[in-house]
Amino acid sequence: MDLPLLFDNTINYGNSNTNKKIEIVCAIDFGTSRTGAAWMKKTSNNSRLNIANSDLFKIELDPDDKNFKTSTAILFKKTNSNKWEPISFGKSAESQYLKMKPNEMQNYQFFKEFKMKLYQNDSLNPKIQSYSGEEWNFTQVLSGVFKFIYQKFVKSVNNYKSKIKITVNKETIQWILTVPAIWEDKAKEIMRRAFYQAGLISSKNSPNLIFCYEPEVAALDFFQEEKKQLNQFNNKNLLVIDAGGGTIDITLMKPTIVNDEIQEFEILMIPKGGDFGSIYIDQEFQKFFQSFLNLNDNQFKELKIKCPKGFLKLQNIIETLKIGSQSQEMTINDSHVIEISNSLFTYLSERFQIKDFEALTDQFNQRNRNSGLSEIEWDDEEDCLVILGDRVKSFFQKPIQRLRDYLNKFKQTSEIFKQTEIVFFTGGLSNSDYFRESVQKQLGNHYQYFVSPYPAKSIIIGAVLFGFDPNIVSIRRSQFTYGILHCPIFNPQIHEQNRKIIIKNGNNQEIEHCQNVFQPYIFKEDLIKLSDPKKAIFTPIKKNLKEMKIYILRTDQKWDPNNNSIYLDSQDVQIMGAITLPFPESNLALNEQKLEVSFHFATTEIKIFMKYLPDPTINKHLTLNYDQIKGSDTLFDEETNNCLHTILLIDISGSMKKDDVKPTKEHSWLKNKFDNRLGAVFEAVIKYINQRKYINRNDRFSLITYSIRAHLKIKNQPLDPELIKINCLDTEAKNGTIIYRAFNLAIKTLQQINLKNITPRIILFSDGADGGINKVNKQLNKLMKSNIGTKIGLTIYSVGFFGQQSNLGEDMLKLIAKIGNGLYHETDSLQKMVETFIKIAMN
Repeated sequence: MDLPLLFDNTINYGNSNTNKKIEIVCAIDFGTSRTGAAWMKKTSNNSRLNIANSDLFKIELDPDDKNFKTSTAILFKKTNSNKWEPISFGKSAESQYLKMKPNEMQNYQFFKEFKMKLYQNDSLNPKIQSYSGEEWNFTQVLSGVFKFIYQKFVKSVNNYKSKIKITVNKETIQWILTVPAIWEDKAKEIMRRAFYQAGLISSKNSPNLIFCYEPEVAALDFFQEEKKQLNQFNNKNLLVIDAGGGTIDITLMKPTIVNDEIQEFEILMIPKGGDFGSIYIDQEFQKFFQSFLNLNDNQFKELKIKCPKGFLKLQNIIETLKIGSQSQEMTINDSHVIEISNSLFTYLSERFQIKDFEALTDQFNQRNRNSGLSEIEWDDEEDCLVILGDRVKSFFQKPIQRLRDYLNKFKQTSEIFKQTEIVFFTGGLSNSDYFRESVQKQLGNHYQYFVSPYPAKSIIIGAVLFGFDPNIVSIRRSQFTYGILHCPIFNPQIHEQNRKIIIKNGNNQEIEHCQNVFQPYIFKEDLIKLSDPKKAIFTPIKKNLKEMKIYILRTDQKWDPNNNSIYLDSQDVQIMGAITLPFPESNLALNEQKLEVSFHFATTEIKIFMKYLPDPTINKHLTLNYDQIKGSDTLFDEETNNCLHTILLIDISGSMKKDDVKPTKEHSWLKNKFDNRLGAVFEAVIKYINQRKYINRNDRFSLITYSIRAHLKIKNQPLDPELIKINCLDTEAKNGTIIYRAFNLAIKTLQQINLKNITPRIILFSDGADGGINKVNKQLNKLMKSNIGTKIGLTIYSVGFFGQQSNLGEDMLKLIAKIGNGLYHETDSLQKMVETFIKIAMN
């Protein structure tokens, strides 16, 4: 194989020091509803998981809650220096918040159950609302959580320093952070940033922070608890259902057990599941209560923000309904009481004139008389609402049905699932007998069913165990196809003819190569042995290189590389990272300048190593966690509101109707409407938007079409390629090309946009420039000398198309790029168009 032809961006990555002197393993189970943490000193006794509960030290996050976990709720206070500091967590935070007087609340912000903001989230810095409606960056809140946990951790360690000799610093602690098995790389990246911002690790990609998957470590704790009878699970498929507050994860694993001790376990399928944990029950209860009050969506949203104390007490009630109060031995079949707090009574009365709750109850029963559920009652003496068990069960139906659908699909389609004998329940929702019984009824009685004896702490304990031996998970299924970009010898049997290029080798011979080929290392759903890295050797295809850069690619696709190829611009291919390695001066022949590129699938993150084999001291690596490619070691700016606004100027003159280049079938609406040059450039624009969306989803874009006149089709919108279809479907190619009018409209658009923390970029596409070069020259020189050009940093790129009978005004397009501090690109095919727009997106 030959080393790839790569885009001209330089990135240097420092080597990570993995030889840390770990003395303590500390695990944090950050949950949607509840959070806990524990630590243990690392000794020879626990190297093979011989851990007694007496050795495990719980970190007391909340003096008001003596359980192993407490509510995921945090209270911040504004200091005298106008900084926000976390002051309490869990039930204590709730209690303090509820006791506050209205005039005190302006100096406090309270957040609860916010983890799910990370699920299927588009931004690397999502926003989150406090209970009083103020918007914060998610990382600000989460880093406050981690900072608070660290303070409590240090206090816990200090309590035992007289008995246990421990050194506490960033290098001696191995942090283990639990995440759902279905968590996206982006969610893990946000959590890693928050961890770093909290000051718990020395660098953002520090190996002192490891993520572990919740269902896996819960099973690990279960194996430890069941040690005396562990052999019964040896080499048997175990289905783990982790039913938490936000997500339900479904994982299939097989343990290897020798002499009642677990040696390793294999993950047999890509984890499945979704956002249908117990928060669905919360949502159904809120819908019920909104219906009871007969409020519309806006009114109920107002109630949440304007009466936060009353709403918080309401949320706490649903926790009792979900699991049942152990002190009262309440079950889901009993009557359940919903108390209306004084603050909620007052607000409903004053704001919505709701005073007669008995009449409200009658109205609700009348509206829902055909629901098949028992009627609700109002207890006038106790001022509370009474509902029966069948209505509470109705709140459970969505998560149960979603889980049933998943399991039913697996039963029908998965051969591995059909060989499964054991089902293990864990997670907070597994405390509910009704939930477990409903799922067991769906699966049938031919399985052995087990439930974690201590769901509240099993994940924390399992995470500590994992910290002592992360290699306990020996095999996983790859969630994606991973590989690199390279430039192999052209093979007409598997490569597209229009991708062929000619390059002179070290002997000055002209050799045919194929450019931008995806070379796979591992395919989606392939089994990965974590101790067995995937390696390949490459040689450069050009002489006298000063450096070599590889791009790491990812896709959902699977294919046979011996029979066909996919490419950088193929559908669903993403650039995940890059490594640049300096090349020494050498008299070696090209075929002797070998490089080894290896993928290491360790724990839950992928590491890629690149090594120059003639001198192995020349090497670099990166950790693939959605974070590499642009800047020193990051694809995204630390402050992700620093984004790019691209204004695309698209020529729609009459010549754009020519069909010498056409869009592919990937976007059928383009093929149907614009099966010509215009469709081709729209496809390239969509590729540009998708690539920028991957680099920074906070980017914005505008789009202007022009012929004799210019029209603003899209103004200052987020990166959504669907907007091209919505706003450009009515575009008609018209005779004439007047470029300065397109720039006039672009300048007006820039002047109307708030460019704070935004870098503007203009990309002009034309298949035939007009003769107004002097006007454009004067216009752009004035623009580039303004604040937009000098201080804000506008760049302008131009892209020309040479087609059949093209009358391309190259001089003007080159001048535009030169004045705009950008680059001019020539294209003559759809492939070149797409590659050009992707290349500009990478800059």
